[in-house]
Amino acid sequence: MSTDRLTTFVCRSPTFKGYLDVLAAVEKEIFGDLMGALEKQRELDAGTRGDTTEELQEELDRVTVLHEEY
Repeated sequence: MSTDRLTTFVCRSPTFKGYLDVLAAVEKEIFGDLMGALEKQRELDAGTRGDTTEELQEELDRVTVLHEEY
């Protein structure tokens, strides 16, 4: 996401208003996470994803840690 697009996103999202520097610092990580989520959703939609309980728990733990960090 370019800085201009990021600025537009921040201005339209009241939750992120005033945090442009924080979002810019983690832009690549956010973009990577979104692309990963999109890939997983496509697999789910196609019926080709079969996560084990352990894989789902690992993903939940990872997201929980990220949520607590931010």
